[in-house]
Amino acid sequence: MSTDQDYCINSTTVGEFFCDQYGIDSYNDIPCTYGCSNGACNPPPTTPSCSGTGQTCSVITGDTAYGPNCCDNLACNPVSPGALGGTCGTPAPTDVWTCNDPDRGPNEAATKTNASVYRNGAYQPRNSMSDECYNSTSVWEAKCYNNSQAFQAAVACQTGFQCLNGACSPPRCSETDNGFDFPMRGTTTGSMGANLPSQSYTDYCDTGTGRLYEYGCQANGYIGTQQKVCDNGCDLGACRPAPTCQDDDGGIVFDVYGDTFGKFGPGLPDTLYSDKCSGSVLTEYYCGANSYVQSTTSSCAYGCTGGRCNPQPAQPACSDTDGGQTFNVTGTVTYTPGGGQPQTYVDRCEYPGSPLLYEFYCSPNNVVANVTHYCGAQGCNNGRCP
Repeated sequence: MSTDQDYCINSTTVGEFFCDQYGIDSYNDIPCTYGCSNGACNPPPTTPSCSGTGQTCSVITGDTAYGPNCCDNLACNPVSPGALGGTCGTPAPTDVWTCNDPDRGPNEAATKTNASVYRNGAYQPRNSMSDECYNSTSVWEAKCYNNSQAFQAAVACQTGFQCLNGACSPPRCSETDNGFDFPMRGTTTGSMGANLPSQSYTDYCDTGTGRLYEYGCQANGYIGTQQKVCDNGCDLGACRPAPTCQDDDGGIVFDVYGDTFGKFGPGLPDTLYSDKCSGSVLTEYYCGANSYVQSTTSSCAYGCTGGRCNPQPAQPACSDTDGGQTFNVTGTVTYTPGGGQPQTYVDRCEYPGSPLLYEFYCSPNNVVANVTHYCGAQGCNNGRCP
């Protein structure tokens, strides 16, 4: 005959020996729900139905997150003001509950606040409430009841106002082009009037009339619109800016080549226009009084070259130091042919002592000329007659 003793196979299973119905020694593995120790399954843990003096407890009745509720006439005193857990002991002094609603009054829906509840001076977030939007035109307003409890009630916003972030707000309007800014295309977002939905409106040009329809925010917070007849036309939701024009030869100057940069008319792109020749006819570009590029033509008397009229050819020049045919004075004639270099001619004798003088002078058409003069028996000396 042998003796077998039950034992724990592991922490959750017991090896159980027993006598079966035939009196034979038998064995079985039995799982233990609450663990195994000393060869037997542990019994279920016992949970006290309530906490005694000094034991942990939950402040809120029915809440066992911080321990059972206190037994008999004991009270669960919070470990700190507002705490949800505490220890059981003699009942605390009677609670004093207060409620504070800072925006109470006729304009209570204009600001978002809390109806804050305090227990014995400690803020109670679970009992407090905040203003919220009930719908687009009403506030779910947090209020105080009997100065001790918080509740919410629907409060309608005044006409034209809307509920945003828990408060009634005036119409909100925003735009991208800084008001009724005609030279700039913009988008305005907001409402056109009381109880109308918020939408976005973009400035546009009316293709039929050519007018600009400009949207902008008005002083009352609603979107307004203005029509504008643009001086230089309407394009892509904005008035075209006044044209700019630059002419580097200073205007209508036929004998100077120039480039003119600007628009040749409304709606046309900025372009560079250069003075040009067509035969002896010059096309001259310049800036008009309306700041658009304009052009005119001129027939060049001396031909056209390189985008300008050729200047008049240079005329010959002639000067004589002795004033003309002055035979008793030695003179010097300086003659410059048209476009040429100066040439010098000095009165002279045919040879020293010769009776003949070669006298240079300027002809009426400014060309150098000369005449042979007979000086007589005394002869010619140093380019002059005695």
